[in-house]
Amino acid sequence: MAAIHDRWRIDDEWWREEIARVYFEVELEGGRRLTVFHDLVAGGWFLQPYRPPAATGEPPGGGARRR
Repeated sequence: MAAIHDRWRIDDEWWREEIARVYFEVELEGGRRLTVFHDLVAGGWFLQPYRPPAATGEPPGGGARRR
């Protein structure tokens, strides 16, 4: 692993089936990026493809237009 670019935690749905995960956006040697997460309830580590934010050309906050 070359770098960790972001880290965040999700805790949700305590009233149904608890979800508690810590996510990491990592960069591997060679520049490939992945998102991995540790499931704090089940105890496993999981891998998912990294999808960069879409470039829309709009200002932050959506498609609000000035009149």
